Amino acid sequence: MSDAALKKRDRTRDRLLFAAQELVLERGLPAITINDIAARADVAPGTFYNYFHTREEVADTIADLLMRAYHRDVDAAVAGIDEPARVFAASLRQTLHWVSAGNALGKLMFGSGVPLMRYAFGIRQRAGQDIRTGIDANVFRVDDVVAIQSMLGGIVLSALLDLWLGQLQPASIRHITERSLGLLGVPAAKARRIAAEELTLRAAPVMPLSASELLEPVEGRALPGISLPVGTLMFTMPAAKVGAVAAGKRPRVSRGLRGNAKV
Repeated sequence: MSDAALKKRDRTRDRLLFAAQELVLERGLPAITINDIAARADVAPGTFYNYFHTREEVADTIADLLMRAYHRDVDAAVAGIDEPARVFAASLRQTLHWVSAGNALGKLMFGSGVPLMRYAFGIRQRAGQDIRTGIDANVFRVDDVVAIQSMLGGIVLSALLDLWLGQLQPASIRHITERSLGLLGVPAAKARRIAAEELTLRAAPVMPLSASELLEPVEGRALPGISLPVGTLMFTMPAAKVGAVAAGKRPRVSRGLRGNAKV
């Protein structure tokens, strides 16, 4: 296939994913169909099946887009930081900085019906790596890593929801960061200082997310999917997929995945 044809396929996939994100933000995933997505993307319904098998596979790819944008922005926030407690704090603050009252990103997470297990697991997995790095450096003092990781995951997801609902103000992010460092055994004075450090954080990406920026070319080599243990943030997954994972089946993953404000 020629380079021109490949680029055309990438553009068509981008249009389909762009259209799907618009529609789930407008109506919610349960209220849209494959024909709706194709019509919004201005392609024939049959064209959809050249890229995806089901509507749910599109939703899964949207979750992948979100996860990859998240890692991109957190990587930028922690660039040049070596001390484990400061890395953890910068990562947490960037994660929470993405969501504000009523913004489109928060709506995608909590009000669109898109199952975001992959995104939530990406946050949890990254936090776990940061925690273990801090333990190895004798900066964090944790008796039960899995329990602390689970507790912090709950704090992050709850804080993101409350930020989107407007029940939590952005000024509270530093306090959440300080107390989270305390759970990791960081002394109070040090935790307070680190949580108050000035950082350059990225605002939430403009929605819809761009597939051309975050995914491999359509004919590129697909990266392996994330292996998700049963019971990990299952509340974000539709019942049918929960049953599939419990039965030992991997959820279908779409092809072609790759993988500023002063405050």
